[in-house]
Amino acid sequence: MSSISFLTKIKEVFAPSAKVGQPLWDEKKDNIEREFKFFKDTFRIGILCAYTNDEDHDLIQKYKKELDILGYESEVLMFVNELEMPRNVILPNFTLKDVTKQGVPYNPRIDRFVNKKFDMLFNLYFTHHPFLENIAHRSAAKCRIGVYRAELKKHTDVFVCDIELGNIHQLIEKINAIFQKQAYARKHI
Repeated sequence: MSSISFLTKIKEVFAPSAKVGQPLWDEKKDNIEREFKFFKDTFRIGILCAYTNDEDHDLIQKYKKELDILGYESEVLMFVNELEMPRNVILPNFTLKDVTKQGVPYNPRIDRFVNKKFDMLFNLYFTHHPFLENIAHRSAAKCRIGVYRAELKKHTDVFVCDIELGNIHQLIEKINAIFQKQAYARKHI
């Protein structure tokens, strides 16, 4: 046995990795019934985002509190690039330490977020982001809402158009208008 084939065999056993361009999820596992929802049909709301700056962090935190005050059960999961981890990030987050060698985000917090049956999941990111896309794709959310971008089609059910790239405030305002934000009202039995 040559040393090259031996090293190749070791690499295959100990470091299996996805091929370039291959998705980090199984396409066959997407058997969740997706449906369009308005705020009036919603109770649980998930917010998936990436840390970009303090102003956007504060805006997302304020929006979560606003949803909670209106009576919704809301939860945020934010990706923070470990190299720029600021001390003032208080929203639930994950970093590169929580990503497996295959590039799949995994820790108990991520697992709970993915498996929680949100009525609406707001994807508040604007560019190709494989970790957030993986979570959005695996999410058990009924309605995944995000910015219209060609590369985000598989991870978003309802697109919000005409948004200035990177403007989270404008995206939130557009979501509120399109989905008719209102206080939560219990359904009569």
